[in-house]
Amino acid sequence: MILTPRAGAGILLQRTYEMIDAEIDLAQRGAINAGSLPPLKARVLLTLLLRAQATPEQIAEAFAAFG
Repeated sequence: MILTPRAGAGILLQRTYEMIDAEIDLAQRGAINAGSLPPLKARVLLTLLLRAQATPEQIAEAFAAFG
């Protein structure tokens, strides 16, 4: 799962809320933060990575470059 901001732009918070389904909880369960990528660009990047048969580690590394 890739986390992106609902507003469509801006950086997604990473360490603010620790409740269930907040960003800390989701990150601990393996969700990847899209950083500064808007949702549509994050989707394109993920699509390209999946088509290239990238590993989960490679996908996380690619998104880490943006945030």
